[in-house]
Amino acid sequence: MTQAQVADLLFINRRTYSCYETGTHMIPLEILSKLADLFNTSVDYLMGRTDVKCPYPKINKDDDASCMIDVSGLSDKQMMHIQNIVDDLKAMHQEIFSE
Repeated sequence: MTQAQVADLLFINRRTYSCYETGTHMIPLEILSKLADLFNTSVDYLMGRTDVKCPYPKINKDDDASCMIDVSGLSDKQMMHIQNIVDDLKAMHQEIFSE
């Protein structure tokens, strides 16, 4: 696609899009997100933070199943270890974001 075509799809001026491509202007998060959707990839891929082009799966925040993991077949001891890891991660997250 040309810059003009991409700019049209994003509803922005071609010159503005050109400045995003050259790094003259910072890309707003809304535009970055739209670009990731347009090119069927992730924002991390567009930013060069990963070489994996495949987009992340969409998460339905209202769907509790998106927060579940399959622990069938694990022993009680193994599940206790997993719970301890989850608790530790939650505590670390809380410490980081409460500073």
